[in-house]
Amino acid sequence: MRLECNLCHSIPIVSGSKDLVTRIEINSGGVEPDSHLNPNWISLHNESMDQTCAQCHTTEGAGGTSNTSFCSNSACHGSVFTFAGFDAPALREILKDQIPTPPPAESAVSSASPSYDANIGALFAAKCGACHGAAASGGLNVTTYADLMKGGKDGVVIVAKDSAGSLLVKIQSEKHYLNFSAEELELVSRWIDAGAPEK
Repeated sequence: MRLECNLCHSIPIVSGSKDLVTRIEINSGGVEPDSHLNPNWISLHNESMDQTCAQCHTTEGAGGTSNTSFCSNSACHGSVFTFAGFDAPALREILKDQIPTPPPAESAVSSASPSYDANIGALFAAKCGACHGAAASGGLNVTTYADLMKGGKDGVVIVAKDSAGSLLVKIQSEKHYLNFSAEELELVSRWIDAGAPEK
């Protein structure tokens, strides 16, 4: 039997007495990672969480029971699953070879003179392309320089030589579906302030 609760059940979400609607977070964009295709993924996830989880899920308090994010679910982590046996030592031995190895972290932050072609385009494609690529969520495609500079339905997102006035930086400075790291956002800001060069 596959150790994937959601084959038959909804992922348990804890609602308070004042909650009118219970919101179950799901992956709403991008490609499902290879790790999720493993039939025993649910039992493996606590062994293989890495920085890529935050691309699709909120991860605050991971493994906790505060119900502040997808990964701090008291209905999952605060319960004893007598029959599922996720923490059973024998099961852990059987599944240990299936734990995916996280990909090495690639950094585009090292460039002294960033340009779209050198590193900014690759950063946008990797972090934003699932929603703002061919699908052009909000009319914004960041996977070509021309499309990025054209902007989306809310107007231009890059104001050359003005990172503080650029919508992209404003949105990335707040909570977004997927946020750049502080170093990545600093690189993008530096690129914009340098005139947002293509080459």
